[in-house]
Amino acid sequence: MMELKTFGIMISKNALNNFNKVIKLNPIFGNAYSYRGFCKHLLNDTKGAFDDINKSQEINMNNSFNYFFMGIIYMDADLEAAKNLFSLVIDADPNFNIEKCGNAYSMRGRIKLSLDDFVGAIDDLNKGIEINPNIAEFYVDRGLVKTELKDLKGSIDDFTKAIEMDPKLANNYPDIYFNRGISKGISEDLKGSIDDFTKAIEIDPNSAPFYSHRGMAKAMSKDIQGAIDDFSKAIEIDPNDSDSQKNRFEAATILKDQYEYSNSIHVKESPDLYIKLQDADSYSNRGLGKLMSLEYIGAIDDFNKAIDLNPNYASAYYLRGSAKYGLCDYYGALDDCNEAININPKHYPSYEKRGESKKKLGDKTGSIQDIKRAKEIESNNENAFDSSEITFDYMKVIESFKGNKK
Repeated sequence: MMELKTFGIMISKNALNNFNKVIKLNPIFGNAYSYRGFCKHLLNDTKGAFDDINKSQEINMNNSFNYFFMGIIYMDADLEAAKNLFSLVIDADPNFNIEKCGNAYSMRGRIKLSLDDFVGAIDDLNKGIEINPNIAEFYVDRGLVKTELKDLKGSIDDFTKAIEMDPKLANNYPDIYFNRGISKGISEDLKGSIDDFTKAIEIDPNSAPFYSHRGMAKAMSKDIQGAIDDFSKAIEIDPNDSDSQKNRFEAATILKDQYEYSNSIHVKESPDLYIKLQDADSYSNRGLGKLMSLEYIGAIDDFNKAIDLNPNYASAYYLRGSAKYGLCDYYGALDDCNEAININPKHYPSYEKRGESKKKLGDKTGSIQDIKRAKEIESNNENAFDSSEITFDYMKVIESFKGNKK
């Protein structure tokens, strides 16, 4: 929900001084005290605000302006008291309206929304918008209520109306796009939903829920890799986001199943790619070719065989970790890179991939340290390891095939 905020004209110390002058010229002008009290509230002078409102009450008992401004002040501390004050305004003057500051129906509707009285809220907001149709924020409030009441088209229309009326408001409150995106998603307008979540992210790129919801919309649109990327970003922002962790695992499982199915088809169509080789280097090289083709499952199979033949093959662990990273198994990638580094502490590609994995898992500090370490080793140790181990050699694969077909 968009955070409740005080509605009113932008009031500065200059405005306060102007009301001081009005009161000096006419000390018995009750509404001037009311407005000055509201000014003081906006300037965080709560005592001064109530002093002025009480003074206005002395001059003019049951002044609707006083009840209205007191209601706004109480919205920050006591919603029930604020609701009762707006009710007093409505009882005294149902059409009470202060233009940009709104009216008592809209403000009471906003409070009912916060109290989950959605039926009462929609009635009040409808009446408030009828009295004053020129405040974008109240369309946002009504859009939220309509979402709760399952009037999805109505909610989308209200959010759109608010954006059209006041684009600056939407740019300051990306939750408007976010909530419209939710309504569109429930309405199965997945493209529109993703577009709205993307707009919200453009305005505020540091909100985990924006990425998490876009990830769910992408998953429903069958963009599994895009969904995984969004869930990963949400976790990077908020490592305690358990929903995104669960959703990413489920999406990664779907992606893995897709690759396994693709791999089974590929085995049937190209059996020569799956013949038995003779040495760890050949398996690792062929796995690298599969890795470059994004055939992660087949690549892992080859790296497994390379490691079985040579348990100290650092590059094979690194490459297997890279394949696991491609499947969003970041913990698996981390473990393989750790093993490669244990075997060869100067294997700088493993530091880099480990750093990338840590970033995905929310360890920003560890990620920076590993990537920095990778660059240091690469610049200072030209022969840290045999780079041909991670360079795909097509002819070598062909020769391996020929050697096994004899």
